[in-house]
Amino acid sequence: MHQLSYDTQRRLAAGVAPRHVVEILTSQGLSDSEAIAIVDHEYRAYGKAMKARSVRLIRNGLLWAIGGAVVTVGTFVLIRGNFILAYGAIIWGLYDVVRGVVGLVRFRSA
Repeated sequence: MHQLSYDTQRRLAAGVAPRHVVEILTSQGLSDSEAIAIVDHEYRAYGKAMKARSVRLIRNGLLWAIGGAVVTVGTFVLIRGNFILAYGAIIWGLYDVVRGVVGLVRFRSA
């Protein structure tokens, strides 16, 4: 049973549609109801994990972007004429925020 769960998780993570995973499991000898139950359980678990990852991406991205902005503004205020533009941290943070939001939208029903 562990192998079926692992294979199902691997296929779902690879982007295989749940209905195709059900077809694969039924071709391996499982009944329709068993295959649907396994796929449903693993898809929900995968969705929860992806939502948690998305929330972490948003949180960490905001921290990077805000940190970069604080460094930029702080050095601009403290060092007149010369300052550090922390654009790398800001861009990376915004990139992570966008990735997190896309993940939340994709797995909103999980």
